[in-house]
Amino acid sequence: MKITVTGTSRSKVPAERAHVTFTVTRRGTDADRVIEEVSAAAQEVRALLDELTPDDDGDEAHLSGLRTWTDLVPDQEPVHIAQVDGSVRVWELAELGAFLARLAAVDGVSVGHVEWKLTQDTRDAAEPEAIRDAFHDARQRARWIAAAAGHQGVKVISVTDGGLGPSLHARQAFLKADGSPSLDLDPVDVEISVSLAVEFEATASQ
Repeated sequence: MKITVTGTSRSKVPAERAHVTFTVTRRGTDADRVIEEVSAAAQEVRALLDELTPDDDGDEAHLSGLRTWTDLVPDQEPVHIAQVDGSVRVWELAELGAFLARLAAVDGVSVGHVEWKLTQDTRDAAEPEAIRDAFHDARQRARWIAAAAGHQGVKVISVTDGGLGPSLHARQAFLKADGSPSLDLDPVDVEISVSLAVEFEATASQ
């Protein structure tokens, strides 16, 4: 008799860094002025990013090029939009709240998401144990099924990785009407989730 079960495991590891995404946007009927205002705001943001990541080699902080487009509404004056997208990885989580407050204070900036992350080394260290736990879960379930069917044990035939890596929890960031940031800045644990589909063969009927 063959038995196929799915073993799962979940473990939590404290977040080690935060990945922040944001936009710098301005709208108006004067295209040149809109571009000028976004460019000035982007320079303010760049200064904040340079202060936060003084040794950045280009990987931790990023600002995109300027994008522009025009909204056309019948019987209304065209509205021109200019936007710069940005992101930054924050390693010192104690500095995150103060940085977001200063970032959100720049006219035209909207904070998008704060996503809690692990380093690759930490993920590589945590996943093998999670895989072992998922396999043990599958084997135990298979043994219970085999016993219910009158068999004494099981042996492994095949294992298929469910392909679930760390599940990274994201928190939505938003701005209040007065422009001050309203964020849940308590770092959440990053969940390592593993799923294995394991096929067994029941052995030695009772």
